[in-house]
This record gives sequence, C-alpha cells and structure tokens, in this order.
Amino acid sequence: MTSNRVLPNLYIAGVQKAGTTSLFDWLGQHYGVFAPDEAKDFPFFSRVERYREGPSSLGSMYSAYRDDRHRWALGAEANLLFAPGAIDRLAATLPNASIIVLLRSPLERCVSAWTFAKERLVESRGFEEAMADELAGREFDPESFDGMQMNYLSHSRYSCGVERLMHYFPRDRVIALIYEEFFSDPKSSFGSLLSRLGLEWSEEISFVNTNKTASGSRSALLSHLIFRPRRTAWYWRLGTLLTSRNVRASMRRSLRALNRSRSGPSARSKLDASMLLDFHREETRRIESLLGRPIPTWANPRFCKGLQEGSRPKIETKNSPHS
Repeated sequence: MTSNRVLPNLYIAGVQKAGTTSLFDWLGQHYGVFAPDEAKDFPFFSRVERYREGPSSLGSMYSAYRDDRHRWALGAEANLLFAPGAIDRLAATLPNASIIVLLRSPLERCVSAWTFAKERLVESRGFEEAMADELAGREFDPESFDGMQMNYLSHSRYSCGVERLMHYFPRDRVIALIYEEFFSDPKSSFGSLLSRLGLEWSEEISFVNTNKTASGSRSALLSHLIFRPRRTAWYWRLGTLLTSRNVRASMRRSLRALNRSRSGPSARSKLDASMLLDFHREETRRIESLLGRPIPTWANPRFCKGLQEGSRPKIETKNSPHS
C-alpha cells in the first residue's frame, strides 16, 4: 500500500564532488529503494526558501512509494553538510531517518570542486587565487550562489557537520563512508552498504559514473542558462508551467552533459604548500577522531606529489572516476 504522506527515511547528507550523485543513482536502482529522480539533490534542507514550502513539497515526490515493496525512501543533497542550518532542519523534519555521509580527501575535493566551477564558467579565479582568498578569510556569503559553489575550503571542512549529525542522530543510524575507499572497489563497497541497510545484493545495479567533472564548457551562454537561471526569467516561468520538476531535472542534466568539454584550465598552484597541508591534516585529524578510525587514504593527497613543508605544490587535474 501507499502512504498518504511519505517522507524519506534514508538521506545522503552530501558533500560536493564526493560521489553523492553516483551513490544516489546506484541505490535508486535497487528494488528495495524508492529514489525519485527529482529528489536527487533537491535542496529542501539546504535552502531556506525551499524548506519554508513545508514537508509537502518534499513528500510530493514520494507519492508512488509502496511500503509493501520498498524498504527505503531515498533523498540526497550535495550541499547539505555545508549549508548553514541544513542539518538542524534535516533533524527536525526526519528525526527517525538513517543518514549516509560520503567524505572525500579535503584537499582533493577542493581541486575537483574548483575544476567543476571552471567547467561551468562560474569561477574566474585561478586555483592559487581562490585558495589564497579563503586562507586569508575572504569568503563568499555561504547562503549565496557563489558561496554554495566557490567556498572550497569551507565545503571541505566536514568535521563541524559530521559532529552535528552525530549530535542529532544515533551513531548506528549515521553511515560514514570514505570516498577513496568506497570507489576503489565500488561493487564490494556497495555490497557492504546494502548489507548495512538490510538489503540483498542485486545484479541489476549498473555502476555508471555520474556527474563526472570534465573541466571545460562548450558554450558560455548554455552554462549561464543551466547553472545561473533566473527564476523571474521568461524561460524559467514557461518551463515551470509546461513541465514537471522531474522533466526539468532530466533536461538540465542532459544539457549539462552536452555542454561539457574535455579541454579546460590546468589547476597548478604557486601557493606555499604548508598552509593548505595544515588545513588538510587538521581536518583529517578531526574526522578520524569523530569516526574513531584512521583514514590512511587521506595521508598523502594525490594531487600534491612530493610535497615538503614550505615547498610549492604541483596540483594536477587528473580526474578520479567519480570526481
């Protein structure tokens, strides 16, 4: 039977460029998980204006959920761990949900996010300038579009969000995954996650990369329409009237894929390595303390090879499979 009002009972508290989209898609292919396409990165908790629409705005996506077929109703937001107040709103609305948090090496995530911002033509700074701005305390308003996309170090400061999740949710309902470990052997890692969720293995799962950073755009105009749409613009109003949220989300993803180009800027930094590495190491230490386990894959960031204190890093943009 279908519930009159279903809200997610499984939520990915995401981090940008850390595999949120891929994990949502993989879980959504399992017969025991109901994952409506329009719920993928729907910013219900990340944006105050969405949250003010009330739970029905979120619940409307789950009208086809059947409790005699599905064990989990899945939602996900890639900005949830970063957005101010988002975790508080999540806990207030879904207090009994299980939470998945997928964390990536902090410094590598910064490089991937910067490359992604360059791809979409929303970032005009070089990597060196962007990092120097943040290290000097020059950040965008975290609730603004620019802050949501280009506060790179703040997005990689996971420990505050993870600590807040553990404050609200019992430890056995917070599933913390490490990006580098999970995607190094995705089938095995995904199988372990399914077991944790009480689900059997399914051969139907297709482990396809989604939302992979390409590092360039073919059209500046198309990038503007995709990533900086004005809700007062005629094309936005017309699209809202003529199409469903699900159709709009699908069209946007298709346009995004069409607009990607393999050419793009190289992320090479002249920054003194020590400040970036200090940030990376301190955040790693805090996450290890919260999780009660070491994270050896974060010990030596792949993008910084042969670094020594005070040296200049050579930062490469070779994409990992799920960048």
